[in-house]
Amino acid sequence: PIDFMLYTRQNKENPEFIEPDNLGQNFISGSSHKGTVFIIHGFTDSGYGEWVQDMKSELLQFDNLNVIVVNWKEGAKRSGWRLYVNAAHNTRYVGLRTAELIRAIFYQKLIPESKIHMIGHSLGAHCSGFTGKNVKSMTGKIIGRISGLDPAGPLFANSKPDQRLDKSDAKFVDIIHTNDGNLVGIISAFGWKKNSPLGHVDFYPNGGSKQPGC
Repeated sequence: PIDFMLYTRQNKENPEFIEPDNLGQNFISGSSHKGTVFIIHGFTDSGYGEWVQDMKSELLQFDNLNVIVVNWKEGAKRSGWRLYVNAAHNTRYVGLRTAELIRAIFYQKLIPESKIHMIGHSLGAHCSGFTGKNVKSMTGKIIGRISGLDPAGPLFANSKPDQRLDKSDAKFVDIIHTNDGNLVGIISAFGWKKNSPLGHVDFYPNGGSKQPGC
């Protein structure tokens, strides 16, 4: 199951759960043409994770936005010996379901594609990419922006653009690389190419490998 948790300045702490076939009256009546940010967590995380909730709160303090947290914790958890592999495969389904929600938003003419911003961490970055691909195929529209935070490398790094986050998935794709040097043994086993650029702009704080204090 995937939960779409809507936060606004009117409900900063208690989300409204929305679905493609039930956007909720508050969203329909209060969201017209507002910027809408989707936050998608990564492997073994959840929509209630500390960084997700902190980012949601900071975004709402910064601007009068819709913030939709995509909670796919069941699909992102470790599952037996396959560990990461199942979660990586589940990113496609998360992207499909999120695109269905965006299609419903477009259908009701609530928000233009230019005001959709996806923020995804790790596997969530690729969920965002699959969302963009599906929105394009479903509606012919290209979402405004995707921000990938340390996009997951294993099973994605050397893949074709249609199998991972790519700069064609949104009008603007920016990537932040902060820990490309970690888990070297595991990453090498999956064919990871260090510091691979994926977006229109890729940022590498402190070289993109290891951060002070981490």
